[in-house]
Amino acid sequence: MRSVDVDSRAIPAAEEVRAAFERAVRFLLSRQLESGELPMHVSGDRLMRVSRRDPTPFATTFAIEAFRVADTGDVAGAIRNAQNFLLGEMEPGARWRYWRVRPDRAIPADADDTACASVALRGSGTETAGVLAANRETLLRHRDPAGRFYTWFGVAPPRNDVDSVVNANVARYLGDGPATQGAIDFVIDLLEHGREENSHRYYVDDLALYHAVARAGATVGRFEQASRLLAPRILARLERGDVAGSDLLTALALSALLRVDGVSSEQPRRALVERLLERQGADGGWACEAFYAGPPPPGPLTVWFGSRELTTALGVEALGLFVRRPAHPFTARGSPV
Repeated sequence: MRSVDVDSRAIPAAEEVRAAFERAVRFLLSRQLESGELPMHVSGDRLMRVSRRDPTPFATTFAIEAFRVADTGDVAGAIRNAQNFLLGEMEPGARWRYWRVRPDRAIPADADDTACASVALRGSGTETAGVLAANRETLLRHRDPAGRFYTWFGVAPPRNDVDSVVNANVARYLGDGPATQGAIDFVIDLLEHGREENSHRYYVDDLALYHAVARAGATVGRFEQASRLLAPRILARLERGDVAGSDLLTALALSALLRVDGVSSEQPRRALVERLLERQGADGGWACEAFYAGPPPPGPLTVWFGSRELTTALGVEALGLFVRRPAHPFTARGSPV
């Protein structure tokens, strides 16, 4: 690889990476609300220079993912609180919507929130597992003729849509089986033919799809096989330099590479780690950046969603995967194992 969009000359020592990771975990713990929710913001500006709080259960699913990767005694209570928050937001039929029903925000329940919340609640008890089984039929009823999952429950096209990241997330939840083959075929076909751009209505970058597919590889065997397609795409993005300056995209790229690629991307992964360490705030968090947008079709995107807490959850996931690998590549600055 000729170049990447981060300065790879300074290689972080193992203790530096772990210290940064632990600061980020402490930041997340300190920012989790008493209710268990992870704060989220909304803005009319894609750069989110001005934003306001926007309560939603969706961001909390990423906090649970991050805390699970952290896997320390400090986070057990945070996971329970976050899961209790999600259970409190659950609607009949084990469905979730982005905003709880309120006068100023009318929005239907959807496949993405439902799938991500269901994955986040796994392992929280056998009683919960029984409750979650109720949403499977709802998800399966909301497929198009090709077997791809629609985003919204109870909404007909053209105000409904098929989003590649949503389909990857639903496949991750439901697993690899006859009911998800249409969704899996859809995502793999996009990757094999390089058509992922504009395949997602809501997520602002293709790296969101790569990250979702990489995470889903644990439960979807065909995604695990297709993951060979992801590393070259991500490495090409780094070489072009179009991830530079984005904490969120850096975290997504690192997480995906750690899940799907071996030693061939070791130098870029080191560079991505260094970039996260360089850009980490003194409080342990990273910048607020837009991860996804709205509203639903057919109109243009006019609002963007993100928060420092969400970016930091993705950073915790990425650094956690890095420091918890079977063999950490750094024993001292510049000295590979």
